[in-house]
Formats: sequence, C-alpha cells, structure tokens
Amino acid sequence: VVVLSLLRTAIGVQQSPPNPVIISLAMFLTAFVMAPTFGEAYTQGIQPLMADEMPLDEALPKAAAPVKEFMLSQTREKDLALFVDMSETTVQSAAEAPLYVVTPAFMISELRRA
Repeated sequence: VVVLSLLRTAIGVQQSPPNPVIISLAMFLTAFVMAPTFGEAYTQGIQPLMADEMPLDEALPKAAAPVKEFMLSQTREKDLALFVDMSETTVQSAAEAPLYVVTPAFMISELRRA
C-alpha cells in the first residue's frame, strides 16, 4: 500500500486509482507472493492440527516456521540486530531470534525498502 500510494503521488494524481483499488491490489499481490509460504505453513502445522495428529502447542511453531523463514530472508541484518538488542535477547544466529523480534525487524526493513 505504501509503495502504490507513493507511486500514485509521484505521477501527480491524488485520487486515481482510489484507495480501495490500491488496497485490493496490495492484498492480491501479497497473496500471490505469500502463497508458497502460506501453503507450507498449512501443510506443516495447520493440516496436522486439524487432523488431530498433533497438539496446538506443537502445531503453532511448525506453522509459524515458514513465515519466520520468509521474513528473515527479507530482513536487513541491521534491522534485526536493532530489535534483538532492544529485546535484550541473546541469539547466536538470525534463525534463533524469536518471532516477536523478527516481525518488527521485517516490518522496518520493508518500510526502508519502500
């Protein structure tokens, strides 16, 4: 949404395309990009949970793992280091960072990239 709004402003039109169109386009592009990750999360965590093959406390980390992996692949090291420092956690590698640290680092990286 941020990039599409900036693009709209850059070409000099304030209301075309309208905000609902920009939001819809952003949602569909997100679904397209994230489809493999969401599919993997479903296969690894949600599907076994719904089939009663594993308990919730095992299924949630398995479902979150592909999403975390995707976010880490798109997160700048400096942004991750900032949130690791702020959270006062000790990690040996980026993969060890908890999801509550990876998520804001990913968001900041995406905003910087935009």
